Amino acid sequence: MKILVTVKEVSTVENEFEIEGTTIAEQYLGTDLNEWDDYAVEEAVQLQEGGIADEVVTVTIGPEDCEQTIRQALAKGADRAIRVWD
Repeated sequence: MKILVTVKEVSTVENEFEIEGTTIAEQYLGTDLNEWDDYAVEEAVQLQEGGIADEVVTVTIGPEDCEQTIRQALAKGADRAIRVWD
């Protein structure tokens, strides 16, 4: 059995930031793997280690910048990762 986990990149904000108009200035924004998707990848890897699944595949949709999210999922133990261009 293969497990497919969808992952999404979300914005993070530093502790101190400035607001430009109605948005947060770009230099204070970062990106990270969505917390709940992180849990899903970990659970899928545990199922694989327990012999229930054969392969863990993650998929995300987005621009080239979201490749860091894919790398994080692979570092957690996913076997393959797919990025769909947006």
